[in-house]
Amino acid sequence: MSQEDIVYFEQRAAQEKQAAAKAGCTEARQAHLMLASVHGQAAERERLLIQERRPLADPAEQS
Repeated sequence: MSQEDIVYFEQRAAQEKQAAAKAGCTEARQAHLMLASVHGQAAERERLLIQERRPLADPAEQS
């Protein structure tokens, strides 16, 4: 997983939000909004995974 994955998920979320705005029926609008939410959650999950993988700063280096 990488920054590219985050960008992808954010783009997909935006596309689904646009599709929801154009949807002609309630069910389609809800489906697009659900997919937008899932993609947004995936982007956030990727951000958290990247943060977890970062090495913690050595306290000796901060002095």
